[in-house]
Amino acid sequence: MPAHLDRLTGPLLAAALALVSAPTARVSAVTPAAGPASAAVSVPAAATAAAPVHPLRTSVPAFGGTMEIEVRDLPRDAADAAIQAAAAEVGEMERLTDPSRSGGEVALLNATAGKGPHRVDPRLFPALVRARNFCLWSSGKEGPLAGALHRLWGRGAGEPVANAPSPDQLRQAIAAADCKNLVLDGKQQTAALVAGSALDLVDFSTGMAVDRAIEVLRQHGAANAFVQIREVRRGIGAGRNDRGWVIELPAMGGLKEPLGRIFLRDQSLAAAFREDQPLDVGGRPASHFINQRTGQPAEEGVFAVFTVTELAADAQALAATMSITGAQEGEILTGSIRPRPSILWLMGTGTGMPVLVDYRWTEVPKR
Repeated sequence: MPAHLDRLTGPLLAAALALVSAPTARVSAVTPAAGPASAAVSVPAAATAAAPVHPLRTSVPAFGGTMEIEVRDLPRDAADAAIQAAAAEVGEMERLTDPSRSGGEVALLNATAGKGPHRVDPRLFPALVRARNFCLWSSGKEGPLAGALHRLWGRGAGEPVANAPSPDQLRQAIAAADCKNLVLDGKQQTAALVAGSALDLVDFSTGMAVDRAIEVLRQHGAANAFVQIREVRRGIGAGRNDRGWVIELPAMGGLKEPLGRIFLRDQSLAAAFREDQPLDVGGRPASHFINQRTGQPAEEGVFAVFTVTELAADAQALAATMSITGAQEGEILTGSIRPRPSILWLMGTGTGMPVLVDYRWTEVPKR
């Protein structure tokens, strides 16, 4: 397997978590953690052995949507502490990765582009490595340096753009997105951007946050837990009925029946939909996924993509990449990944009956 993607895994995705009957708790406010979540103290097994297990579920705002966290194998106080710590860590990851937030790590890196190396938060550095590796693996179609391209097309702005960018604008933005413009030093834990380049981790950051939340839950002793932020999910352990976390795939587009039920265990899943927050270019909709090699929005043909890997950051980035490449090129590209992921493409416009194209979809547990 190429060093670019050393941990992509395989089986599936979903669109609606079958809500379990665990008691629900709500966190009214989340304060970002002051330091790395790795500093959290795990709950000693001896301290919780006598307390009854109390499944607990929480919903909090995150990344412009809602985060769901569920822990099923800890006593109530321990579960609550684990969930609070994980939610705080997600808030911190949102701050770190938001290019528009003053004081955030990505915002700071963008501000220092062309000014040499900058020491990176230890939680963000490995994520930058993986994002750059995705850029190399995809031959520059998807990566972390699309800040200029996204601004030109209005991605993330919430406002339409009157016209498509000019050829000169696109040439400059494509050059700024080149993988080599992010220089990482693993020994010094530093990152340096070439002048004119800008990080935008929108196709990676949600998955990064889910992975960090799972890590914090594990540090607090949880081994059967689930985290979802928007269309990115990760489940560890046996779920509710010892078969994994139950996921109900929806009916969409021209499908008359739902895609079915799958079980997620120690895996991550992500969905990418063409109609989710589309660009408005001169009054016409376009995909919000930008091919960073051509500078153009992804072509029509892929209505939705579902992916499953081990890590949530990989699942999210892979879903975005497969939305850009389509099924034919995507299958060829994905053949180099070990362990292999599972992917399902829905090909079409979203109005008629879609054509389903799958890659190792049979590996996804269905019962």
